[in-house]
Amino acid sequence: MVRPQGAPRKDPVPAPIVTPQQVFARLAQRTGLLGETFHKKRSLQPLVSALGGIRGDKLSTAHLALAARLPGYKPASLERELLEKHSLVRTWNSRGFLNLVTITELPEFLAAAGAAPRWRRFLETRSKLSPQARLRLLKRLCPENVSKEALKAGFPDASMRQVILREAAQAGNILWKDGEGSGAVFGWTKEMLGKSIAPDRDYRDVVGRYLASYGPLGAADLGAWLGVTVAAARQLMAKHHVAQVQVEGWKEPAFLRPEDVDELVAVRKRAAKGLVIVAPGDPLTLAYKTRWRDTEGDDPPGLVFLDGRKVGSWTLIRSEVGLDLDKDAPESKISKHIESLLERAGIEAKITASA
Repeated sequence: MVRPQGAPRKDPVPAPIVTPQQVFARLAQRTGLLGETFHKKRSLQPLVSALGGIRGDKLSTAHLALAARLPGYKPASLERELLEKHSLVRTWNSRGFLNLVTITELPEFLAAAGAAPRWRRFLETRSKLSPQARLRLLKRLCPENVSKEALKAGFPDASMRQVILREAAQAGNILWKDGEGSGAVFGWTKEMLGKSIAPDRDYRDVVGRYLASYGPLGAADLGAWLGVTVAAARQLMAKHHVAQVQVEGWKEPAFLRPEDVDELVAVRKRAAKGLVIVAPGDPLTLAYKTRWRDTEGDDPPGLVFLDGRKVGSWTLIRSEVGLDLDKDAPESKISKHIESLLERAGIEAKITASA
């Protein structure tokens, strides 16, 4: 449409300006690190949903993430929902790690995991069997428990075994049952749940929940989290008609859902007040490509925030906790908070002095 001559030009509405403390306070509230939203819930499902799942090849990662948000957390509560009630399940996600998700959202996550199926190119060049034939062979080799070890007879190549399992998982045929890392054991979905699960190809809600919990952010963050290209991430974000905000001190533009802008602007900096401990490999650290850390990676350290400002990081290697804190960070108080977190998560570890 041509603007009539002499008509006033309608300039775009400037992006609201917010502080990093406002951003941290909002996402900490949304993901349970601040506030009591999830404390009295009878199930862990609402919290796991808000986190967009919990990624990690070890179940201890999930215990730490949940213990950081629930003062009364006990590992048995997760194990009960995962192994008895099946209200939560674990399967491979798009990044090649096990992902703890709610059973109701599993079809969407399976579809999202298949959004960047790089392993399919591997199968096309290494296997002459059709997907249906591979599934029949998998069922013959593993009638009950599915694992890499059980596949050795049919697939001597270790890489092929990994891809065969991933194909079955992302099609909804198998779910995690027991074990960790390369020793993980899977079961057949229909036998475990009493019903079949198929991917829901429309996974826009997964992206919407990610934006709701972790916005404002950039397309590179979504791309890294989901395992797709930045261009594909921009298209996914555009479907939610994201709005831009300007965060003080940030060089890159940041976006969130339009319906969340007023909520973010209304957050006061004092809402971030207090000490917040984030565990290594926490969903908060994996939600962004490099935010609060120098490099991209799938094994980020834990973080320490004081009044919405990062004041240090920490690692958990074997049974030893290493601290790397700013000079003005209250080391004794931080150590006590980490000790309490580890105790709730059922993890024994020794804390070393700050570097």
